[in-house]
Amino acid sequence: MPTPRKNLIQTFLLCFFVSLPSTSQAKDIEISASTIKNFLPEKPEQTSFGKLEFLGGLELTSKDKNFGGFSGLRLSEEGKVLYAVSDQGHFLKANIIRDPEDKISALKNTEFPRLRNRVGKKIKGKKNGDAESLEISGKQFLIGFERNHRVDFFTQKNAKLWADEGAKPIGLKGYDFPNNKGPEAIAISPLTQELFVFSEYAPNKKGHHQGLIIKGNKIEPLAVTLTAGYSLTDAHFLADGDLLILERFYTPLTGQAMRIRKFESTELKANAVISGEIILEATNQMEIDNMEGLAITKKQDGSTRVTLISDDNFLQKSANNSPGIQTD
Repeated sequence: MPTPRKNLIQTFLLCFFVSLPSTSQAKDIEISASTIKNFLPEKPEQTSFGKLEFLGGLELTSKDKNFGGFSGLRLSEEGKVLYAVSDQGHFLKANIIRDPEDKISALKNTEFPRLRNRVGKKIKGKKNGDAESLEISGKQFLIGFERNHRVDFFTQKNAKLWADEGAKPIGLKGYDFPNNKGPEAIAISPLTQELFVFSEYAPNKKGHHQGLIIKGNKIEPLAVTLTAGYSLTDAHFLADGDLLILERFYTPLTGQAMRIRKFESTELKANAVISGEIILEATNQMEIDNMEGLAITKKQDGSTRVTLISDDNFLQKSANNSPGIQTD
């Protein structure tokens, strides 16, 4: 297995068909960042990969022993705030610092509280705290959990994230999700306001990734073609209603690989089997790790940014005890 990377950040420009100090009571942590200039170190002059253009990246470190394990990712609409959840039940919020070229250069005012239940107690243990996916709807945060498979609703109180007393969790038992392969990706369609939920790796009887479309009390299936052994790790909608899905693959022989598929909005219907188009594929020769989180930001100039984050599974601890993550 290749040596896991430390915390990284990289940003892509989507090229297809698209033209203050914290005073909260949450736990603050310091995060250091070093720049990743090239996505393919052997060819530093190359910036285009598939239908994306690489803009830059960061490697992040922190002395906090819980830092890492990030899976779900979102950025605020204006791209100024980063939100992420970890599979240890933590919620990361940080202000984004950009350089003169509008590339992410650092994070500041970072808060890293543990998720809380409806009575304000910390959610503990892997069974209930294995947060794998994140979506934002207004002031509400939706988080997908595996093992105890569910999508739950959270709101911010004193910079902490509490399960919403007025919202009932969406239970996902009975959909044949394996213990550690549950709702790895959730995304809300801007066109229909339906919630799309995808399993990480839970093939249905026809060998496809299982997906669900949820609106109110109605839950209907759809499926994503499973090819080349890739697991599905995150999803986010573009402003026009098309969907991007992030996938990753690993073997001891080949190391890490990742890809992004794009699905037209017209495909996204109940009982459909969707295949999409591969718009980015990357191997371990490139600056990737265990890619698990994806976020999309539409900029004022009309461009679309795709940001990714990785989960190093806490396999590497640096001298200051910081685990690895990676974002693009």
